[in-house]
Amino acid sequence: GVLSDKAIPALYGALSAGVPADNVMSFLETSQRLAKAGATDLETALDGITSSVNAYTPAVLSATEASDLIFTAVKLGKTTVDEVSKSIFQMAPIASAAGVEFKSLTGAIAVLTASGTPTSVAATQMKAAISELSKEGTNADKSFRALSGGKGLTTFIDNGGSLAEAFNMMAAGAKASGQSVLDSFGSIEAGAAVLALTSYGVMKYADDLIQMDDAAGSTEAAIEV
Repeated sequence: GVLSDKAIPALYGALSAGVPADNVMSFLETSQRLAKAGATDLETALDGITSSVNAYTPAVLSATEASDLIFTAVKLGKTTVDEVSKSIFQMAPIASAAGVEFKSLTGAIAVLTASGTPTSVAATQMKAAISELSKEGTNADKSFRALSGGKGLTTFIDNGGSLAEAFNMMAAGAKASGQSVLDSFGSIEAGAAVLALTSYGVMKYADDLIQMDDAAGSTEAAIEV
């Protein structure tokens, strides 16, 4: 149901983003399904999916998985497919490099936006938090290693840990020393994200991550509705 004046620019954008020619039509169809489910246009949905898949590589994150997780973030948070698509590029590359699962990002976006944080600000906060926690030598890295038996964030995740567990360890460590978790991070943005996800948003983050695990098919279900 998409006319050529919309499909051709999207096709061009997909190929320019590195989508293989032998898979590009399937990629466009997946993007259009997200656009329809999320009440946005094809190019916007395509941009969000390509930014996500390119950051994580197709071997780790498929277009369909990215679509379902983005839509679930929209369903659980106070955001839109348009806003997530325009903001995902800020945090996906650094998260992927640190080994953080894509569902941890979309789950965090759902929690932060539900509490009133604009999507673009939430993405900036998550980028800052993951960057500080995963960069060796930062205050956050030193604090985390002291709590994790010397493991950095990437090693911790490689050994089966999660971003949520890392954030909760930071919050518990700060509380035990009589400080706020904000004091463990060098930027307000990073500290604000971790504080939100480990205090008033801790239960919602846990619940939302469970729903992210069950996100498969959510885009298709929304189209049917």
